[in-house]
Amino acid sequence: AVDKVALQVVTDGEWLYYIDVSDNSSIHRCRPDGSEDSQISSDSASWLTVTSDGKIKYATGYEANMTSNSYTINPDGSNKVDNNEIILDIFPIPEITGSDGRIYYVQHESDTVEYSGLYVRDEGQSPEEGTQILRDR
Repeated sequence: AVDKVALQVVTDGEWLYYIDVSDNSSIHRCRPDGSEDSQISSDSASWLTVTSDGKIKYATGYEANMTSNSYTINPDGSNKVDNNEIILDIFPIPEITGSDGRIYYVQHESDTVEYSGLYVRDEGQSPEEGTQILRDR
């Protein structure tokens, strides 16, 4: 596992994209096994998603009951485009199902979880039964 503090995770079926809180909330991507981890945007993001055309859309500067700016980048971080739109409300996705059928999610330290981080589990498993692939520092 790689030491990270992940805020949100999304996938395009090949890569996992996440906001790395431990790296100024920049956007990173890695393979589903945690390998090939790299930063693709140094912007401080508060939310992200994969668009229907495979690009990464994200928001910056979001605060509760406020607004934020929206941008789109290619999966490798190139070609940043200002979407010229304001995001009024953001609800992060708590878990996603990858193209491999496994469920990816962020989990925080608790009585049943030793380390916060990014986890993966199979359908039917509880979140506590998942395997950590990126670990909180």
